[in-house]
Amino acid sequence: MLSNRLWKIIRCPMCNGSLDRKGNTLICQDCQTSYAASDQQLDLRLPQPKSVMLPIEVGRLRPRPPLRPIPVNPTSGERPIPNTGNLNFGTTAFTPALYSWFPVLGPDATMLDLGCGCMDRRFEQACQVTGATYIGLDIGGPAPDVLGCGEALPFAAESFDFVLSMGVLSHTHPPSLATQEISRVLRPGSLFIGTAQFLEPCIMASRNHASAIGIVDWLDDAGLEILYLEPNYHYDGLSALLALGYFPPIYTTHVGKLTSLLKPIQALHRWLWQIKPPKSRQVDGTIPYGEGPEAFTASFRFIARKPVQALI
Repeated sequence: MLSNRLWKIIRCPMCNGSLDRKGNTLICQDCQTSYAASDQQLDLRLPQPKSVMLPIEVGRLRPRPPLRPIPVNPTSGERPIPNTGNLNFGTTAFTPALYSWFPVLGPDATMLDLGCGCMDRRFEQACQVTGATYIGLDIGGPAPDVLGCGEALPFAAESFDFVLSMGVLSHTHPPSLATQEISRVLRPGSLFIGTAQFLEPCIMASRNHASAIGIVDWLDDAGLEILYLEPNYHYDGLSALLALGYFPPIYTTHVGKLTSLLKPIQALHRWLWQIKPPKSRQVDGTIPYGEGPEAFTASFRFIARKPVQALI
C-alpha cells in the first residue's frame, strides 16, 4: 500500500499542478491531464513530450572539489552494508564510508530513491537506516511506488529530506535537468547521495557517461554544494569492460580466468602510479582532475547538499 505521505506530495509532471483522485485515475486540476493510479502504484510518466527551459549559468568558474576517498562520517561511524541485492560491485556499489553518510531522519521525514529498480527495490533495506518514509521511483516495472522520469519529477517542491540515486544520472537527458529537478524537490540543507558512470560501457541504453568535471557541472548547474567526489577505486575501466561482456562468447564460462588475468594488470597499474604520482599530489596530496589512476575509474560516487540559501 502506498503511504499517505506520498499522496500529499505528488504533482502533475506536465505542469506541476495538484492532482485529484477519481477511482483509478488522477486528474490534474490545472491542465486536466489524467494518470493511472492504484493503491500499489502511481503511473506519473509524461503522457506526451513537453518543452522545458533549462537555466544554466555560463562563464563562471566551476568548483573543483578535491578527488579523494569519502571519509567515514564522524557522527554516525562506519555502518555495515545490508546483505541484500547487489550492493558490493560496480557503479551502484556501496562502501561503509558512503553508507555512513545516509542521514538519520526519523518517521516524520520522506526520502526518494530515484531509480529504485524496476523489479527489485534493492536499495530499500539499506535506506531503512534513515527512518524516513521510503518512496521508490523508476521508469517502469512493478516494484516502484511511482513510475516517472528524473527529468520531470512528479513531486511538489521541497518534498524530500534525502534523495538517493545510484547510477541513474547517465540515463537522463540531459543530466543537468535531472539534477535541477532533484534540487527542486529537496528541502534546503538536505543531502543528495549518488553515483554516476564514467568508463563503464553503455548499459541499459545509458547515454551520458562523464568525467569528474562533467559530474561537477551537473551538480553545480543545479546549485548543489558538492561535499565529496570520489573515484570508484575498486571498479576501473578494465573491470567494467570484462563485467559487462567485452568477451561475450567466453565471459559466462571463463569469468574466473578473466578475473585472474585482470588482477595482476590492476596491481601493476596501481604500483606504477604510486612510484610516480602526479606532481600536484606530491605537493599537497590532492588528486588532479584528469590525471593519475583516478582518470581510469569506471564510475564516481558523490555527496552533495542543497544549500539553505541558493548558490545560483
